[in-house]
Amino acid sequence: MVFRLSQNPALGIFIFTSGSWSLVEDALSAVEALRSYRGPGLVRLSLHRASLTLASGQVMSCTTPRLTVLVTGPREPIRLV
Repeated sequence: MVFRLSQNPALGIFIFTSGSWSLVEDALSAVEALRSYRGPGLVRLSLHRASLTLASGQVMSCTTPRLTVLVTGPREPIRLV
């Protein structure tokens, strides 16, 4: 995923990579949500921490990336980060 920080775009373009399949699902949803907008959009990239209990009873913690499309208003353009 290639993105730019909305609060300081002069810093340039960053690349985020992940092995999480949930990020692929979020990315597809974000692209679909942004299709109706002309021009750039704003998307929040965050990390979500979760605990999973295995069949053995062992508890594992994991961190997964999440994408959330931020819409400021129906007529305002949004910026894709």
